Amino acid sequence: MSLNMSENIKIKNITSFPVGFRRINGQGEINLPPSTTILCDRAEVISQVQSGNIQFCGENYNASHPYIYIDDKETRIYVGLETEEQPQSIISEDKIKAAFACKTNKAFEQAISELAVTFSEKKLLVESIKKLEINDYKKIKFVEKYTGMAINDSED
Repeated sequence: MSLNMSENIKIKNITSFPVGFRRINGQGEINLPPSTTILCDRAEVISQVQSGNIQFCGENYNASHPYIYIDDKETRIYVGLETEEQPQSIISEDKIKAAFACKTNKAFEQAISELAVTFSEKKLLVESIKKLEINDYKKIKFVEKYTGMAINDSED
């Protein structure tokens, strides 16, 4: 696979708080406001992954639970974050909806504990429940206990 290293690719902050990193292939740093997408040169992104930046590689350096998502499939495959058969696993509103659609509490609790591992994912889970207006008392109480964060409408 031959990639153009000077091409700009999209990277997305999938957290609800600002993140950033110091450039490896140049001077300065790159900062991403909450839930935004920016363009960054592919060589820099690859260097960040190869240097083990957990914001790209995830908490366990196994590509799951990253803070910054590389929105370019070819690059994700090139650096080993996913394969053609197995996409990178990240939290999303669709996956949250699917978890809340689980029929049993045990299946729901397992889905949530696998989906939201890091603080940023737990925070995103709580914010998504509010945004999606999910109304399932028992499941929401589990999420509150699991995340340690209250889900209430008093902020609105």
